[in-house]
Amino acid sequence: MVTVVHPALAIAKSVKFSDDVAPLTWRDLAEGNPDRTLNYRVVVSNTAGTPAHNVTVVDCVPDGLVVDQSSLGGGIFTSTAPGCAGGQITWTLTGPIAVGGSQTLTYSADFAAASSFTSNAAGVGSPRQTNTAAVTRYESFATGGRVYTPGTGGQTAI
Repeated sequence: MVTVVHPALAIAKSVKFSDDVAPLTWRDLAEGNPDRTLNYRVVVSNTAGTPAHNVTVVDCVPDGLVVDQSSLGGGIFTSTAPGCAGGQITWTLTGPIAVGGSQTLTYSADFAAASSFTSNAAGVGSPRQTNTAAVTRYESFATGGRVYTPGTGGQTAI
């Protein structure tokens, strides 16, 4: 009997304001004035029994955010991407993500000047911005391994 092991990736995205004071708290949701810079963190983890190679991560930026392209740490920003009104960031990770390991990606963005943003009496803005990230491709070996494309061909999206 042969047991085939596969990498299994998980992704978590969090945000904080650049002017947050210690402890710098990463969270799922940031609410604040539009004159503050947002710092984003994307953590890709390998939860399975073999390393993941050639991992591609994409971040779909919503309309109303302006990405600081100097903060991408190897990521590539594309201003026009289907379904991503504010553009898309793509990282192709160098080296494998080891079993139980992770890689962290970060970048900064500011709110674009806009007259279409409003807030209610509680100060909650509208429209609410949703910023998502996903793993779109990885492999079981550096070369010649199985190629995984989460979200396609019946594979669970990451």
